[in-house]
Amino acid sequence: MKQRQVTHAEILLCLLIASAASAQPPKPGILGEKAPAWDVTQWFNLPDGVTSLDIGDYKGKVVYLYAFQSWCPGCHRHGFPTLTELIEHYKGNDQVRFVAVQTTFEGFDTNTPDKAKSTAQRYKLTIPVGHSGSRQQRSPLMNNYRTGGTPWTVIINRDGVVRFNDFHIEPKRAIELIDDLLEQKAAADAPATQPAELGAWKSGKLDPAAAWAMLDKSIEARARTSMSPAKIAEILDDLAKFGELYTGTRPGNIALFNHGIIAMKIDRPDLAEPSFAAIVDRVEEPQIKLLIKMQLGKARVRAGAEIPRFDAKTLDDRPISTDAFKGKVVLLDFWATWCGPCIRELPHLRALQKAHGGDDFVLMSISLDDEQDVLREFIAENDMPWTHVFNNQFALGQDLATMYGAEAIPRVVLVGRDGRVVATDLRGHRLEEAVKLAMAQAVAPPTTQPAP
Repeated sequence: MKQRQVTHAEILLCLLIASAASAQPPKPGILGEKAPAWDVTQWFNLPDGVTSLDIGDYKGKVVYLYAFQSWCPGCHRHGFPTLTELIEHYKGNDQVRFVAVQTTFEGFDTNTPDKAKSTAQRYKLTIPVGHSGSRQQRSPLMNNYRTGGTPWTVIINRDGVVRFNDFHIEPKRAIELIDDLLEQKAAADAPATQPAELGAWKSGKLDPAAAWAMLDKSIEARARTSMSPAKIAEILDDLAKFGELYTGTRPGNIALFNHGIIAMKIDRPDLAEPSFAAIVDRVEEPQIKLLIKMQLGKARVRAGAEIPRFDAKTLDDRPISTDAFKGKVVLLDFWATWCGPCIRELPHLRALQKAHGGDDFVLMSISLDDEQDVLREFIAENDMPWTHVFNNQFALGQDLATMYGAEAIPRVVLVGRDGRVVATDLRGHRLEEAVKLAMAQAVAPPTTQPAP
């Protein structure tokens, strides 16, 4: 079998544990969970004699479930082209099954069952196509899978566990993931492993792939019960140990990635940083490398840590760097003109600039917009008299957003006079209060040794 770098199938194996360990609100999707029922009552393109369909009809198969709305531009721009390409790629392979369901949550007069049927005909789909949702009842499939909207893609493995869910997946990535899942036997078909054997990976002398299979099975068994802090710590220790024993190998990279993800979920970025740092230069696939860089940036930019150094140019072409921040309180604001929550924070940023703007306070907004002209026009129309930087002036992966872990916006980083992070991701009045407290702090004088 051809060896590859870390794939999405593998790096997400432990996210079930990370979700259980996290105190954060649940994100869209049910990654790592058992795929629930679809509860779809209106179907088209079913085989003769078949009147209904659900996930239980596909035991032992890899399932590609595509949720759409007929009026959704992204569905037609990305979702359906990807779906049809994958159907053609796996033509004749009965181990991969495709299903498309219109999950209507808006535009009820347009996204109708008849429109779902005509959309299927437009793309010459012969796979099962369903319709779920109405003005009277929100789509059960959408509720069950906690989809974030449309288009939405779910990939389910042979054991009925969700291994991918997001708005879109590129065909190349989808093929790689599905091929990986096809290589994995269903639990019912896999040879039994005795509990005593699951710790054999600790010898460090096994084939890395076989060792990872043991550790993964051991973690999965522990994850079925409640995740106590002690159990999470035990799993983190195992993942770190595996990464050390099998360093430089593909399974070793997978273990360290998952170690970092879980550590971030339990608010231990200090534990996550060395794991991400160890693997960031080992992977070659650009999208995965960028993902690791983003997580590394987020782990590094934590309370008490020194901020990463950078040199940039402002929107009005003035040079600016972290050297200019010495002795000042700095607020770095990652945002975009298309980001609703970012726009809602503007009154608070204006209040901060009005209250503290001067030699001791720097407010710098880093825009993730695609076009400078759009950004300039927005700033001119919305009274934003502070420093602005256009993130796209940097190469992808070397930009400030990646460096500072801005995987979601708005993201703010408050820096004290000593150049260390005071807090991140505060909003509204909490942010105003934190800045006020930081401004009141003086820089600690350097310590000197008494003369002998």
